Amino acid sequence: MVAANKNNQSERIVVDAAIQLFSTKGYHGTSIRDIAQKSSLNVSVISYYFSSKEKLYLNILKRIYCLLEEKINTINSLDLKKQQLLSFIDVTSEFALSYSCLMKIFLQEIVFNISMESRDIVLKILHLHKSTFVKIFNEDRLDLEFHFSQKANYYYNFITGTISNTWMLEQVDDNHDENISEKINAVKYQIITLLNLK
Repeated sequence: MVAANKNNQSERIVVDAAIQLFSTKGYHGTSIRDIAQKSSLNVSVISYYFSSKEKLYLNILKRIYCLLEEKINTINSLDLKKQQLLSFIDVTSEFALSYSCLMKIFLQEIVFNISMESRDIVLKILHLHKSTFVKIFNEDRLDLEFHFSQKANYYYNFITGTISNTWMLEQVDDNHDENISEKINAVKYQIITLLNLK
């Protein structure tokens, strides 16, 4: 049992080091030796858990998917549409703010597409995120599905665009904490108003 805990701890240390390095140096700018040095572990230990740098990278993308899926399950467990929409905004903003390194890796992958497998995982993440919003938005409106699916796309882009912009500003603004809270609250208020959910 002690050995299993130590193995899990070593794997977690490797993944944490890789997340930090991939988010700052990019996939191609990071070597297995860099990760070994950052994690204070031997290269062979990293190879034991992940047979290649790409496998480690894919593992991180899969973790992003699993993390999002867990958050989406929480959203789906809520009864009221207003609660679901607000929770969706909270989850989207939480990814940008609390998982900044994962967000950087995710955005880098959208631009650079390391492999077909990594691209497929990113597409799954995007689909899960967007389809969750569209499902909440279109609920009980099946008779006007086309009309509202168009609006759903508009509001989805509005929410994700505003939050992404907030996240990008955070990267360059020293007083980002106050700005982020203000912007997220403003987004929530605008969405509630636009969807007449007051």
